[in-house]
Amino acid sequence: ETSNKFRDFVIDRNTKEEGFWVIEGENRWSFGIKPEQDPIVSQAFKEIATHPTLRPALEKIIGENPALIECTAITSGYGAADQFWHADVLPHVSSTTLARTFVPSYSLFIPLQDTTAEMGATEICPGSHICGEVPPHCREAAFQVSGKQNLWPKGSGALLNQGVFHRGTANKAKGAPHRAVLILTFAPRPRFGKDQLETRQISQGGSYSLRWDMWGHTMNDLAEADTVMMNPWLTLRSLGLYKPSGRDWGWDFLSQASMRITNDDNGYHYFNLEEFMSKGGFWFLPDFLHGKSDEESVSGNGWYDFLFDTIERCEAFVKRVYLYALGAYIAVAALFNIAAMIFSKRMNGGGSRIVVHALRRLIITHGAVALIGTFLFLQISQTQWAKNIKSKELYQVPALHQSNDSLSIPGSLPSKTDVLISTRMSSDYLASYQYIFSVAHPGNKVWKELVGRFGHSYVHLSSALQNGIIDEITNAIHMIGGRFMMQNDIGHWYEVPAGVSKRINHRALAIEGNPMLKKINFKIEQLISESKFGSSTVDKAIGPIFWEKVQKLVFQLDHRRKVKSKSDKLGIFLSAYQLNALRKEMKTNDPSSPVSYREHYHDYYQASKYLKVGDIVDGKYNGKFNEWYKATIVDINPHSGKYDIAYFDDDEDFGLEPGHVRPFRPYAVGELLQCRNLRNVFDWCTITAANADGSIFTIEDAGGVVHRGVPTIDLRRVDQELKVGAHIQAKFYGEGTMWYPGKISKINADGTFDIDFDDGDRELGVEPENIRFSGDAGSQPN
Repeated sequence: ETSNKFRDFVIDRNTKEEGFWVIEGENRWSFGIKPEQDPIVSQAFKEIATHPTLRPALEKIIGENPALIECTAITSGYGAADQFWHADVLPHVSSTTLARTFVPSYSLFIPLQDTTAEMGATEICPGSHICGEVPPHCREAAFQVSGKQNLWPKGSGALLNQGVFHRGTANKAKGAPHRAVLILTFAPRPRFGKDQLETRQISQGGSYSLRWDMWGHTMNDLAEADTVMMNPWLTLRSLGLYKPSGRDWGWDFLSQASMRITNDDNGYHYFNLEEFMSKGGFWFLPDFLHGKSDEESVSGNGWYDFLFDTIERCEAFVKRVYLYALGAYIAVAALFNIAAMIFSKRMNGGGSRIVVHALRRLIITHGAVALIGTFLFLQISQTQWAKNIKSKELYQVPALHQSNDSLSIPGSLPSKTDVLISTRMSSDYLASYQYIFSVAHPGNKVWKELVGRFGHSYVHLSSALQNGIIDEITNAIHMIGGRFMMQNDIGHWYEVPAGVSKRINHRALAIEGNPMLKKINFKIEQLISESKFGSSTVDKAIGPIFWEKVQKLVFQLDHRRKVKSKSDKLGIFLSAYQLNALRKEMKTNDPSSPVSYREHYHDYYQASKYLKVGDIVDGKYNGKFNEWYKATIVDINPHSGKYDIAYFDDDEDFGLEPGHVRPFRPYAVGELLQCRNLRNVFDWCTITAANADGSIFTIEDAGGVVHRGVPTIDLRRVDQELKVGAHIQAKFYGEGTMWYPGKISKINADGTFDIDFDDGDRELGVEPENIRFSGDAGSQPN
């Protein structure tokens, strides 16, 4: 019933209200909605805000009592064309890439009548909110919300991230009723509470089809729209001037408008200003008080210049009116005083009393205004919102000021197989976005699965078995091409040292089987994250260091732990069994056995899927040789996903498969690779030093000779794999510092190796950590 009445209201108002712009606007109508227009609006708002499924889900995604940032209806009639695929916000300036700079936003689409595909049911490309452009998979994966039953029932809903690519389809249903859809968009409300700093803005690129007087409200207000969303409270709330006690601020009109003006966002381009002025500008101001601006203004922002010029004109005008009024008042008082002195029959000071009364009135009125103004100024200046403005921290880029030393860690582009450990996303106010890596990033999902195998009994195991589990999980991630990566304080990703990755794995395993430890760790990670972006210098300087030390103390590795109980022994048995199974899974090459670990996670191994034109990569030469050279991506085929790359030595490759291009990791000191020698032949070498920008290297060749000034174009990587026949070096029985040349003769089921040394000795069951590649060009058997 509500849908029917609301639809009647929309159809009636489509041509009566001032409309919003809409893509492919012929035979489409859109306008802004507010409760005062019709009682059915308040009723619909209440049903939406109190829906037992929608509200908990939405609050789980973006936080409690989200703010309303869009409210419109779009109607399409017969003849409306297909819209082009579009997202409602720009991916590079939204929460998709910058979660602490822009708030996430979700649009709720509610059909107001039963809608079929022919009537133009909305078409959606799932998962596309993480893409920077319309992804190729939309051609196969996109679907209309009318589904296989060809029916999108009235009153139902579709909740979309505003970054999801979608489109309104053509209305081909001749004679059918117009398709009307109610759209409400929600975002986390701003943080203006005590000791809170709001660094986020609403995402850019959106149309935000919301009446100016509807800003500032939240979902709680929708539930009581018939009272709290009526004028004058509606307008006062929108302007950020007043809200009822116990209510939360949404994004008010002035704040969001100033953000969008500063960013030259949709609706605030120069041509929008020209259109605004052509309609008369501000209806309550005469023409002479409207400011002037031009497209070539000094600030580069026409709206900014126009508004400040308008404010200055109004200020000057009010000052003139005030001075004229004050002068006129004083003149009239003086005239009355003179008249009283001349015509009064009793010349006993009556005229002077007129002057005294006039001065008293001036003092009282001006004093009252000054006192009220001072009181309001002091009250406002004590709010967190004002303090953040005064400190210039409100809506600032949420990164710490960095010294040159803090930028010394080389950054790297994360790949799909990497395990990403964020130090920035743990925060209640980011709601579901704080879990984005654990639930959405492929490398983290693989890691989480591995941790889940052993976490139930990990804390009861001996330190030797704990270390064995950590090592095997680390090796498993490395086998699929992954690394353990963290973010520095400005957000750059870097590969962590082995000791740090060991602590990361230990902590993850320890909390997996202990809910209490999991909650403690979660809270510590939130404190670390929040202190990095705290509202005080003390928070930023001391907080992260303190809480990271607390975390290390809570989850310190105990290298002396021994088995204490029968339950411990049972846990050891089960974990040892699983550990052996994992090793077999990773090492097996038997076609009759279950698929190898790398094959099992083949989808995760396609690291190149995050690459774009201009990225520095390693390219597999001709896609045939096991040789990888530093290159730049010059083109990507949008249909096949193949790459054209230009190598740093001026050679080129065209049409490389995605698996033959991977993110470039800076050549590192200690890395074993191949270097071009004086005979123009590549041979094994080790990097011993590098200059500051990583372009010139000092290397030691296989014969121990040191070469300086080696450029990048003389280096290449060759994939290495321990397999039967590979020439290696190994420590004899794992002792000492000497490495002896030999050949792998067998790979054992437990992940160890049998080695035949060149001097005739033989060792069985050699651990991988006691083996390294020899640097011999023959160490890669065919």
